[in-house]
Amino acid sequence: PIQYLPKGLKIGGELNLYNTPYLKLLPKGLEVYGNLAINKSGLAKFSDEELREMVYPGNIKGIIRI
Repeated sequence: PIQYLPKGLKIGGELNLYNTPYLKLLPKGLEVYGNLAINKSGLAKFSDEELREMVYPGNIKGIIRI
């Protein structure tokens, strides 16, 4: 199971983290140039703002879908 993502990860499109209950945090510097899907993820408990702050100075360009 996925438990973490590497620091500085850059995704050119959508990042689908559907059904990753062990993933509890996003790494600093994460760049997602599309949408972020977190349905059935350990991240679903966080608000959009909290997730965007979590990756700062990175960025999530698209919408965050639960």
